[in-house]
Amino acid sequence: MEPESMDWARAGVAIRDRIRALSLTKSELLRESGMSRETLDSYFAGIPHKRHCPDKLRDLSVALQWTPDSLKRLLEGGEPIEARPADAVVGRFLLEELTRLRVEHDDLRRRIENLPREMSRPARDDTPRTA
Repeated sequence: MEPESMDWARAGVAIRDRIRALSLTKSELLRESGMSRETLDSYFAGIPHKRHCPDKLRDLSVALQWTPDSLKRLLEGGEPIEARPADAVVGRFLLEELTRLRVEHDDLRRRIENLPREMSRPARDDTPRTA
């Protein structure tokens, strides 16, 4: 289903209602979901984010203590499914692990992008000197 044909206004209402029901702050939801404020604000407003990504919907669903496919279901006209307590714990762990891997990925990408610059520097003579 294309982002334009999804019910974003309904999803926005559901997201706002859910954070009230869970007594979450926007800051907590940002931290739990790992998404940017701009993206979360667009979802709150019921507007599809310009770079719509299914992974963001999954992460936000888990942060809202729903099953990972709940926001997708909402957008397609269905209802969200409350995660069982064990699902929420596993989901939170997976979200934390995903966040850690994203940071590691970004660091590796930065290091790879810097390789040509590092390779063009003159080599240092690191051999130990003997008397």
